[in-house]
Amino acid sequence: ITAQGLINYFADKYINVIGLSRSQKVTYNHNNIDIMCVDMLNFNQVNDSVSTIVNKYGMITGWINCVGGFSMGDFIENEEEWNAMYSINFITCLNGCRAIIPQLKKQNDGCIINFGSKAALDGFPTAAPYLLSKSSVHTLTKLISIEMGESKARCNAILPGIIDTPDNRF
Repeated sequence: ITAQGLINYFADKYINVIGLSRSQKVTYNHNNIDIMCVDMLNFNQVNDSVSTIVNKYGMITGWINCVGGFSMGDFIENEEEWNAMYSINFITCLNGCRAIIPQLKKQNDGCIINFGSKAALDGFPTAAPYLLSKSSVHTLTKLISIEMGESKARCNAILPGIIDTPDNRF
């Protein structure tokens, strides 16, 4: 499922769905979808988006970190994708979590869902940057759950296999 698929799915079930995107490439047929232009690699933009959403809608009940990418690479010693995979898979998730946690703590309610990767549990050769970046998402999710243990807010991860996107089709 793609980000657009998630947005459409939730739009059929919830009053308001807000997507964050570097650029709005997709238009939706639902009136309850709002897309905000935000670079998830820029913490200040992500943090400002939380304030904007809360000011407009009152609260945030769910936050899904599903920005990510995959690159089949080379062996660890030859790999050049470390920064790209770390940024797109981990830093985007970290920025989203850091921005939303204070709001969820304030509300004492809500849910963070992070997209990890099933492949990062066992690994395979020539994808270390991707696998380590997703393993970092898994660890971040666990640590957030521990830190928010006394709160009714929660943090979980989904660990899909291959996600059906145009880039993943051969």
